[in-house]
Amino acid sequence: MKVVANAIPKESNLSEGRSKIATSVILISQRHYCAEHERSCYVNGSNHLHLTPQHLSTWAASLVSFV
Repeated sequence: MKVVANAIPKESNLSEGRSKIATSVILISQRHYCAEHERSCYVNGSNHLHLTPQHLSTWAASLVSFV
């Protein structure tokens, strides 16, 4: 079986920890969705920080580690 480096993992193949992080990424993305930019942003007053996948996964991993 050939492994592709950039392949998206199937949900059924995720460990419990990675599954919790993925769920947290989805929740954070939904909570911080910005209609103005049509993507997730961290909004502080009039400043918008576009949340990248790396931002979201780091944030989610931090949350999961405290639970």
